[in-house]
Amino acid sequence: LLILALFGIYFQIPLNKVHSDERSKEDLLVDKYKFEYILGSGDTLEITFRGIDLYSGKYKINPEGFLYLPEINNFYAKGKTIKEIEKELYERFKEFIISPEIDLKISFYRPVDVFISGEVNKPGLYTLTYYNQIDSNDITIRPKLFKALQVANGFRNTADISKIKIIRENSISQGGGKIE
Repeated sequence: LLILALFGIYFQIPLNKVHSDERSKEDLLVDKYKFEYILGSGDTLEITFRGIDLYSGKYKINPEGFLYLPEINNFYAKGKTIKEIEKELYERFKEFIISPEIDLKISFYRPVDVFISGEVNKPGLYTLTYYNQIDSNDITIRPKLFKALQVANGFRNTADISKIKIIRENSISQGGGKIE
């Protein structure tokens, strides 16, 4: 029985792309809009307050999970998605700004720790990183199952790859906890 548990992973890994680490630009753009990245310590957000350049800038989530923002100071961001944070910031900044217009995007993704166990040649804890595609604007390629299997030196001969399990964090709005 092959158990591949990826703890601390905050992203979905496409199982149908195990054979290839390369994807078309069109696939990457589609993923950009349906993918619900869960923020954590080390991620950096670029926050734009339209009409208030003084507040706009890059804000890093600290080890405790907070962003330090103008006017509201500490804002807990760990475990939330961009959409969740946008909604909360709108509500919080209404006290200080009339009809706040706030845009968020991730400018730096933290490395992701994955734990790989089961019928692999080298089980253990590994760190996988995101990277930007150089020839395209704003396309970030996330780590994939294929890369995780590479760093674990592949499957053993006795492995049943139909029994792979990926366990990751679930967003707070979706109930939190872990999801398989």
